[in-house]
Amino acid sequence: MPLISNFTGLLKKHSKICLFVSLCIVFFIFIKIFHHTLPLPAKKWIDTNLENIQVKDPADFSFAVFGGTKVSRLVFGGLLEQVDHDPDIAFTVDLGDAVLKGRKPNYHYFIKQIDSNLGIPLLPVIGDNELSGEGRDLYSKIFGPFYYSFRIGSSCFIVLDNAGENGPDNEQLEWLENELKVSGDYDNRFIFLHRPFYDPDRIKTSQSMPEEITLKLIDLFRKYHVSHIFASQVNGFFEGDFKGVPYTLTGGAGRGFHGKHWNQGFFHFLKVNVRKNNIDVEFKKEFSPGFYKKKYVKYGTIAFGDHILRVHWMELSVITLILLTGVFFLLRIRKNAKKS
Repeated sequence: MPLISNFTGLLKKHSKICLFVSLCIVFFIFIKIFHHTLPLPAKKWIDTNLENIQVKDPADFSFAVFGGTKVSRLVFGGLLEQVDHDPDIAFTVDLGDAVLKGRKPNYHYFIKQIDSNLGIPLLPVIGDNELSGEGRDLYSKIFGPFYYSFRIGSSCFIVLDNAGENGPDNEQLEWLENELKVSGDYDNRFIFLHRPFYDPDRIKTSQSMPEEITLKLIDLFRKYHVSHIFASQVNGFFEGDFKGVPYTLTGGAGRGFHGKHWNQGFFHFLKVNVRKNNIDVEFKKEFSPGFYKKKYVKYGTIAFGDHILRVHWMELSVITLILLTGVFFLLRIRKNAKKS
């Protein structure tokens, strides 16, 4: 077998390179073990941030809402700074898909961006991206409950978990109805969820909730006079009402945009001003990178590449070295085969 003979000869001739490749493989395994045993970037994030919300006047305050961060450091850092520099904003709500995949390195990177650019509390909504990877178990260890509520003055805030394809289960629906009942005398009732009731452009209907659960939710929201619903998941911005309930869909914190009837081409967040029972939702435009305009594919590629390099640079370095060494061996084998 001349091919095996050539390969064996190359291994003997290049024993140092073989040792190097072996060390790379061992190092790669070490990296995987390191990521598995990596400490959590935070614990009980939700409880801690709820305790840190400071509102001077519970009848007159503002908060920010955004969604669709995913992989984009290129936009997200600047957006956080803009939110942080607004003295009116007391806290912000992230509507999910904050990470590319639910793994520790991604959460470390996400929370590092928060700590570096935002000095006010951030409250998360679980998205379907967070369900991938290590899923709900890791999310609950870092952030806490999947659905929860809190009050500020006469305003009630309800965060739902509808990240799964089937939407909220019966247990969560019972909890939701009880929360709405308890807040019946409040001026405002805000709902935050990840998946929207529908995609206004009908491009990816699979991203919406099933019609049956949507109708159950909207019946509850209408029955208990919900003031405003905020959702995300699809890219872009849309506002209107859903069967009489004010409804805003926002997905401009880092992803690109699509669709015919969207406020396209601008990354953004929402500034929500609460004045007793008067609610004003402002569209706040964040800068778009120069390479982004009308070049979604290019932007997406650059944003994804930037994320991978920053979060997974060690694995990429090892893989690149192993591949280059493999190419070297293949070329030498081919050269020796031609000689023989």
